[in-house]
Amino acid sequence: MTSSAKRAKHDSVEEPVELGAQRYRGPEYRRLFAAAGCVTCHMHREVGIKGELSDFGPDLSDKRFAESYLAAFLANPSIKPPTNGKQMPNPHVRDKDIGPLIAFINAERRVTSR
Repeated sequence: MTSSAKRAKHDSVEEPVELGAQRYRGPEYRRLFAAAGCVTCHMHREVGIKGELSDFGPDLSDKRFAESYLAAFLANPSIKPPTNGKQMPNPHVRDKDIGPLIAFINAERRVTSR
């Protein structure tokens, strides 16, 4: 089973997710998403922090992206042309943090209702 298939089977970021040879858990994802500065421009319901410009970028709560594209984009956002006049700045994410961010953004999450 590929790492993508293993990740797709998980429905909660609380479960460990394998990405390559690394394993990541929920709290690590959320802290990294905040520490990397993603919350400045993006919302994510799993994080619970709202940045000053949180409506500048798209809400990433329900977004999924191809791993190869997201890895390239996080390393160099200029590969994507501006959308509606908005261009993501380079967040200067460390190479070792790209995998966990991809796993967090692409993680399947259990939807709950009241």
